[in-house]
Amino acid sequence: MKRALNIILLILYSLSVVAQSSEGGGAYIVNNGKLINCVLTKNYAGNGFGASGTTGQVSNCTIQGNFYLNKAIVYVGDVLLSDGSIYIPQKNSDGSIVSIPSSIQNNAIGVCFWTNGNNDYLNAKAWIIAIDESSATWAPTVNYQQVDITSLANFSNPSGAITDKDGAGNTTKIISDSQFASTTLTTTNCAATYCNQHGTVGEWFLPSLSQSRELSRSITTINKILTALNKTRISTTVQYWTSTEVADWGAWLYDFSKSGVTYSNQSSKGTTLKVRAMRVFKQSN
Repeated sequence: MKRALNIILLILYSLSVVAQSSEGGGAYIVNNGKLINCVLTKNYAGNGFGASGTTGQVSNCTIQGNFYLNKAIVYVGDVLLSDGSIYIPQKNSDGSIVSIPSSIQNNAIGVCFWTNGNNDYLNAKAWIIAIDESSATWAPTVNYQQVDITSLANFSNPSGAITDKDGAGNTTKIISDSQFASTTLTTTNCAATYCNQHGTVGEWFLPSLSQSRELSRSITTINKILTALNKTRISTTVQYWTSTEVADWGAWLYDFSKSGVTYSNQSSKGTTLKVRAMRVFKQSN
């Protein structure tokens, strides 16, 4: 009897393991089946999760930490629309982009250029670059002098600057710096302000140097999508501001015509350069 009970428990334990790895999301009970002494957890599914079914018995089971996938995983080249949904462009056999409907073009707000590839509700994340751009200086002067942004790390050399991945945090520190209290930050005199006010205020930010380099790795794909959307391509002949600071006098820029980052990627904050906003997109938004 003890041996038979152990076999039953082993089968039930196996069921719980299968449930955790199943895209269907847990256990589906039919024909008056029974689910006893099981743990169903961390299931991610589009339809149903945990234990479900029309007939059967569930007893002495722990069912927790199960989630619906409310959005499909986002890949590089996918288009973010204004309602928060994702449009997936299709390709012709020659690799060109199939004509994108005007309704999509009119509602597109960004294109995915990086994703962590996690197909789950809690941890999937993508970086989105805006479909349009502007020009601005990095920040205005205060009493005829540039300021060193409070609590924003200074990176004087390329090897350090390229580790900066926090464009969102950088943007917040720039636009909220008390040194600008007597100065009006606008979308033309402050690149971070332009990005912060792009679309829904606070969702978009000025990319850091590391994030800009990540964008450069996908720029061919991104520009194909932007062309198909009839939007402005990211230029490989001009330079773009990043939110990574050098010192009081300057900040880092990114040149998409070059793959590396050198000291030539530094510029005075009063220089007018191209600006393009980015944002984070999560499945659990």
